Amino acid sequence: MIAGLSGTLLEKQDKSAIIDVRGVRYEVFMNQPGLGSLPERGASIELWTRLIPGDDAMTLFGFVTQSQQQLFDLLVKVTGVGPRLALNILGAGPVNEIANAIVSETPEYFLKVTRLGKKTASKIILDLKSKVEQLFPAAQSGAGSVTPLPLDADIALQALVELGYNSAQAKDALSRVTTEDPSARVKEALQKLGSQTTVAR
Repeated sequence: MIAGLSGTLLEKQDKSAIIDVRGVRYEVFMNQPGLGSLPERGASIELWTRLIPGDDAMTLFGFVTQSQQQLFDLLVKVTGVGPRLALNILGAGPVNEIANAIVSETPEYFLKVTRLGKKTASKIILDLKSKVEQLFPAAQSGAGSVTPLPLDADIALQALVELGYNSAQAKDALSRVTTEDPSARVKEALQKLGSQTTVAR
C-alpha cells in the first residue's frame, strides 16, 4: 500500500500530476481543486495517496490532506461509488462540509457532483453517517444545514489551500505558527503569508 509520496512535481496534467520520487515517476490522479493547489513545476511536494486496482491497471489517487484520504476510503466502499466518482465528490467542497452533509442527511449537497444522482447521494448518507460521525466527531447533524467546522489537524492547511495558496506556501506558513487552535492557526498563517506578499512587492 502506497500511503503517500514525497518528491518533486514534474508536471501537472488535466486530471493528474507527475511526481518524481528518487528517480521513479508516479502519475497521481487528483480532482481539480487538488491540482489547483499544487505548487509550480520543480517544487517539492507531499501527497497522501491510495493505490486502487482496476481491470487494466493500478491507479494512484492523490490528496492534499489526510482527512481527504480518509473520506475517500469511506466513499469507495459505497456501492455505486467508484474511485473516480469519490474523487469528484471530494472536489465538491471542504471535507468538513461533505462530512456535515452526510451527518445532517442533506443529499441535495451532492447533486452538484457530475454523474451523482439523488439515489446514490441517499445511499452515501445511509451507509456512511455512523462511520463519518466516528471518524469526524466534530461533524454536526441538524435541520439539514451544512456548517463548516474544524475536523482535524489538516483543516488549517485545507482552509489556506481553498483560499488560493498552494500547499507548499500553506505548509511553510503553518510551520511558523505557534497556536494550536485551527481558526487561530489560519489567521496567523494568513498574516505571515500577507507579510511575504508585501515583501515580494
